[in-house]
Amino acid sequence: MSYHLHPKLKPFHYAQRRASKMVFSIMRFSTVIGLVIVLVGCQAPVNRTAYVSKALAGSYSGTFELPHAAIQGMATLTIFDQGQTSGVLTDSSANVNETISGSMSGTGQFVGSSKYPGEGTNQLKGTFRVTDSGGVEAHLVERRGKSSTSIVLKLHRD
Repeated sequence: MSYHLHPKLKPFHYAQRRASKMVFSIMRFSTVIGLVIVLVGCQAPVNRTAYVSKALAGSYSGTFELPHAAIQGMATLTIFDQGQTSGVLTDSSANVNETISGSMSGTGQFVGSSKYPGEGTNQLKGTFRVTDSGGVEAHLVERRGKSSTSIVLKLHRD
């Protein structure tokens, strides 16, 4: 079987076909690279949860006091790696447990709530810091309606 090409296309026909195949190959490669770049740029956001320092994360026990009310008692607290915090403050004179929970930033800033049995939830904010002895000290402010109370925690690692 023989092919008869148009006389004007004969000298350039093979070169043109080869060049067009190369152009399409380059275009396909460029498209794939572009698509990869777009997909990488559109990936799901990275989890930016603030992790607390390893010096703060852990289980603690110790004491708490309300300096202006002369109330004190025992405290237990757990600070998880991702900042979730929960614990119990036990008023030793009244034998009442106050539960606290919330979240902590990587720098020790705490925002959460506290609750006494049979009462509503109170807002709780403050700062935790690691002491020289490896324990934790916290200065919190508890808001109950229009009034506020200072709470100081002095804890050691369990």
